[in-house]
Amino acid sequence: RKLLDYSASISFSDSGFIYSYMVVFALVFAWPGITKIQSAMFERLNWLPRSKSEGRHLIRKVVGAVISVLVVSMLAWFTCAGISLYHGARLCLISPILNLPVAVLLPLILLLCLIKMLTGAVCLAMPLVWMMKTLRVLAEMAAESTWCLKISQISSFELLLYYLAWIIVLIVLRKFGRTAEKY
Repeated sequence: RKLLDYSASISFSDSGFIYSYMVVFALVFAWPGITKIQSAMFERLNWLPRSKSEGRHLIRKVVGAVISVLVVSMLAWFTCAGISLYHGARLCLISPILNLPVAVLLPLILLLCLIKMLTGAVCLAMPLVWMMKTLRVLAEMAAESTWCLKISQISSFELLLYYLAWIIVLIVLRKFGRTAEKY
């Protein structure tokens, strides 16, 4: 009965629901272009002679992972910016950078929660609490930061214009990735 009551309260007007589905759609739709941009960013390192680039393999992987997370974070940020301005009249410019620790902690939190749920290991409670508090502190710091701008709420028409422009950007990104695959 409680599950039915909870599911009935979730609706298409819920901003969390809208955020998550819009970000997933944007990532899936624009992924070919994103991967092409990322590979172009690292093309320069492929030109180095093997003797000079062997020690840089680990550095290249780490930098590549950080850049990948930043690119995905920026795409998610741009995708959600219109809804944030429409519902909350706030735009947090530091969010893409703060998503780096979130990208590291979130999979770890989910894994530890699953292990705790399956095994009942009480010893995992403290690390989980610590990680969740860390994420909350990061969110509060971002909200209070000077990089979080309070802007007047945008109208429905402005929201529509923003997303029409963003859809054009996503289409161009997708076409960029598709045309690059042909050659």
